[in-house]
Amino acid sequence: MPYIKQDDRDKIHNIQDDILSNIAASIRDTSDLGYVLTAVAYQYLQKEKQHPESNLHPSVVKKIDELKSNVSYRIVPFLQTSVTNFLHEFHPSSVGEVNYVMTYIIHTYLNMVSISYTNLNNVIGTIEKLKLDFANSIVNLKGHADQLQMFDAFLGILVCVQMELYHMIARPYENTKILQNGPVSSLDAPHGVDLKKYKRPCQVF
Repeated sequence: MPYIKQDDRDKIHNIQDDILSNIAASIRDTSDLGYVLTAVAYQYLQKEKQHPESNLHPSVVKKIDELKSNVSYRIVPFLQTSVTNFLHEFHPSSVGEVNYVMTYIIHTYLNMVSISYTNLNNVIGTIEKLKLDFANSIVNLKGHADQLQMFDAFLGILVCVQMELYHMIARPYENTKILQNGPVSSLDAPHGVDLKKYKRPCQVF
């Protein structure tokens, strides 16, 4: 989850006078967003590869190198230097720090372009593409089970970023729209009723 301690947030934002905020504010569209998220996400795997006690299976090392190359083909020239400088000093000590950085970038972008169904849909689609690209790239990967756990952790970061985005931003936005425009059918009508009465949707099991 992205809700890391303030000290850990300060450490991240102190990198080169908060270059992270400059990167996030420079993103123009979801293509730029996809490049930055990819670069940040694969930094986690690169860190695991470089750990002195990792002793990774050669096939795992090869796969990390292949995944890292995915960043190169998506390079956005005007962002490349800033992203490279940030990643040079960003050494996440937990998956939460990677999640925080990705979530911060996404929130900054959404604040710039405004919260709308179209913008939320495009951002969620960008994350989904990153997940699919990653999942497809590790099909049939061989190696020690304990070493392959890092790939589970990596995919978990992407899933949690996407789920938290929907839960904290997209779902409340949809709640306002069901109140404004009404439900689609009787299936979602109870949500609108509970929102009006209790200021929250009903739970469906």
